[in-house]
Amino acid sequence: MSNLLISPTTLPLPTTTTPSTEYIQIYNDCQFFIAFIIKTNGMGRCRVRPNHGVVRPGQTLNIEVGLRINAGGDDSPFKVMVQSIVLDDGDDISEDIQWEYASPDVLKKQIIEVKKDQPSSTSSLNTSSSSSSSSSSSSSSSSSSSSSSSSSSSSSSSS
Repeated sequence: MSNLLISPTTLPLPTTTTPSTEYIQIYNDCQFFIAFIIKTNGMGRCRVRPNHGVVRPGQTLNIEVGLRINAGGDDSPFKVMVQSIVLDDGDDISEDIQWEYASPDVLKKQIIEVKKDQPSSTSSLNTSSSSSSSSSSSSSSSSSSSSSSSSSSSSSSSS
């Protein structure tokens, strides 16, 4: 099934009125273009850039999320919603998507919670590839070659 993988699923709310910046990664794991739009119920406390766009097959986008507590001290949790839809081959990707008219069976919604500082679920999108590389490196005869291969794989997964 076509899907956007989103990480993390929770963002920490800042503890002061000083704004903080967090990042969401959106990865397209299917063979089709996927359009997305990001909405929030934390108006005035959340800025998202870009807040809409198209993710190409196999592409990862980093979305900047600026968070702050209102001057009134409102630190209640809120949510960020990512809506996505798979584009047909004939769709013009520069055209605006009519989100309000999209059928519920093709429109996917994913929620990211923004709440008081708690450990966020920052699971990497490439966890399966890093575990398989560690098992294959144990079969290497030289420990220096296995450490260099694991350092190159860790640097490629952190970018």
